[in-house]
Amino acid sequence: MELSTQTLQASLGESYRVIRELGGGGMSRVFVAEEVLLGRQVVVKVLPPDLAAGLKVDRFRREIRLAAGLQHPHIVPLLSAGASGELLYYTMPYISGQSLRDRLRDEGRLSPAETVSILRDVTDALVYAHEHGVVHRDVKPENILLQSGHAVVLDFGVAKALREATAGTSLTSTGLALGTPRYIAPEQALADPALDERADLYSLGVVAYELLAGLPPFLATSRQALIAAHVTLMPERLSDRNSSVPAPLNDVVMRLLQKNPDDRCQSARELRQRLDEIRLTISSGEAAGLPGTAGAVGRVSPTTPAAPINRRHWSSLSNRWLSGAIVSLALMAVAATAYLTRRSGPSPRQPTIAVLPFVNMGDSAAEYFTDGMTEELISALMKLDGLNVRPRTSSFAYKGKQEDIQQIGRQLEVGNVVEGSVRRAGDSLRITAKLINVSTGYPIWSNSYDGDIRNVFTVQTNISRAIATALAGRLVTREGQEVGSGSTRSLRAYDLYLRGRYLEQNFTQENVEKAIGLYETALTLDPAFAVGYSAIANAYYNLADDYLPPRQAYPKVRAAAINALNLDPTSADAYASLGSYQVSYAWDWKAARNNAERAVELNPNSSFARIILGWYFVTVGDNARAIAHATAAAALEPLSDQIGGNVVSILRATGRHDLAIAQVRKMMSTDTGDPSTLRAWLSWESIQLGDLATARAQLDSALLLTPGCCKRTRALYYAHAGKPDSARALLAQLETRRQSTYYRAESLAEVRAALGDRRGTFMWLEQAYTDRSSGLPVFRRSYEIQRFADDPRYRNLERRLNLQ
Repeated sequence: MELSTQTLQASLGESYRVIRELGGGGMSRVFVAEEVLLGRQVVVKVLPPDLAAGLKVDRFRREIRLAAGLQHPHIVPLLSAGASGELLYYTMPYISGQSLRDRLRDEGRLSPAETVSILRDVTDALVYAHEHGVVHRDVKPENILLQSGHAVVLDFGVAKALREATAGTSLTSTGLALGTPRYIAPEQALADPALDERADLYSLGVVAYELLAGLPPFLATSRQALIAAHVTLMPERLSDRNSSVPAPLNDVVMRLLQKNPDDRCQSARELRQRLDEIRLTISSGEAAGLPGTAGAVGRVSPTTPAAPINRRHWSSLSNRWLSGAIVSLALMAVAATAYLTRRSGPSPRQPTIAVLPFVNMGDSAAEYFTDGMTEELISALMKLDGLNVRPRTSSFAYKGKQEDIQQIGRQLEVGNVVEGSVRRAGDSLRITAKLINVSTGYPIWSNSYDGDIRNVFTVQTNISRAIATALAGRLVTREGQEVGSGSTRSLRAYDLYLRGRYLEQNFTQENVEKAIGLYETALTLDPAFAVGYSAIANAYYNLADDYLPPRQAYPKVRAAAINALNLDPTSADAYASLGSYQVSYAWDWKAARNNAERAVELNPNSSFARIILGWYFVTVGDNARAIAHATAAAALEPLSDQIGGNVVSILRATGRHDLAIAQVRKMMSTDTGDPSTLRAWLSWESIQLGDLATARAQLDSALLLTPGCCKRTRALYYAHAGKPDSARALLAQLETRRQSTYYRAESLAEVRAALGDRRGTFMWLEQAYTDRSSGLPVFRRSYEIQRFADDPRYRNLERRLNLQ
């Protein structure tokens, strides 16, 4: 039966008046209704008909009745449960607060002081519920609401009611939600019959970790991998992800996350006492103005160990689990280990914002100027401390599209959006800007600026100041950066720069080279235009390897980046470009890391710097950090095909083909990137996984879209499919192509290796070394090349790459 407000109204009868649907609530559909007799609003949660049909309704109602007896200030009570036809539902009061999940989505992570306050409220609710015999079993941010400065907990007893109501039915073995995988306790995942209230404490520990780190302790692409991680892995210490977390708070969270329940706090009452002590410490630190107590960066004691693990108990629990089909999860956990990330999230309470392309209200000749205004505003906001700004590429994916603001906010994962328009007529200028809160859809601030072109720089600064003040309450730049630093006061130079940026949007060799010419002309008008040099550095980086030989392009990247830094030592873009030169061409690994990390310090929103760090870490063999930076870049620019492609390549180089496939499919779902290229990437991953049927299907699909494409991937497929002659024919075409146009030598070495041609493999690897090809340091670790890792020439190559 299709569930709508009308069908629900018909099922509920006259006792309730259904008002609207709130959206999904995990397994349930959630509606707001008015309880007619009492004139109050309630939430109605409706279970799916296929689940309700298999429940023992009487048992479900009995368990709900038990949970409904909980009356506590930090618990949202259950009011009733009912059944009507195929519908099974329960009701609770309507709370007009923000969920903790919404808060995390808006702000990234919270301060230690606010986190402790929230944990204290939730723990108080757990103390009461546990002492009344009710275990929640599904503690997570979605089930915690924030109202009037306090936290209240939803759905106490519902998970247990579902469990009891499905006992002995076929639903028990179908993966019925007995907890949410991202927050599930190990013993709950293993269906331990001795499960008790300490499972809630583990889940609360996961929530605490996410509040403070900005990320949960484990990330994975599947439910099974998440469960396996909770069962078998210990997360990275919280203080390593957020140095502002006080040592006592770090220790109590890590203790909650112990696998063995005996090693955690033994009751919610004990945890509440520890939180009271920590809150007093933080309050004392705030009063004394000490760092590290209220979200400021402070030092965390490295000497306090986490509670030791009781391995005897955990071993017996694991042994019980290892009988049955779930044993496969333990094997998956080995693969899941590499996905544990060391990513620093945005600063506590940091608003997220995207600037959508301004609309050109003048003639089409001013389009470049309008786009430039958008880019300049993004650049200015990125220099402000206290704002987490989505980079240009993701925002410009919406150019010319009529999209709902809330949909854009969800896709870009931001809480605020700026939109506006530009009208330029000769030297006259009118700029209108509006700052919108995504969750409400209402403007926070708006204004219009009229003047002439000579005032454009002042207008940009004024808009940036107004937005920062509206969101963060202040205007503070990072490390002495100025909003207009590195820019120019020459209107002609600025106009040429904007024209160049507009050309680069259509990423072809011809357009990028024309853009470089415009930047160079701008620099003749203003030799102190640091941003112009940064633009040249980035443009040559984009040309390198794919359009121009490395020896022709990368020295120009370095020269332009150095010039930019000489003029503006706070240019994050220039540091990132210098890092790209060192990781891609100079193979100076220490300098590459230092410069890329400096770029991230100056601009935490720099996806380019994150990608450079990803390449650095995968090259030196630190796969976990490589994945962390790659996924951070993908989160910053979810709609950038260039960033997305780099993320796929980094994940591939770490051997995480499952994550690479997930990234490609995400790009497909958002129409990010060339469709035939994306299918070729899926084919490549499938080849490495031995799934030749899927590889062939993806190649066929790519060829339908772009006839003649994907020659290297097709050659690899034929080599693995036992068709060496077809592989050699394609390889010959690629080698012939290289005689007239630059083509990466390491790609040819890879095909030679797939064919088992040792001599040809090292011939092309040597050529890649001579070319200084950026892919060589990573390609030496590829699946194909690794078959010859025992060859002395391989070790000699690593030595010359400064990797031994």
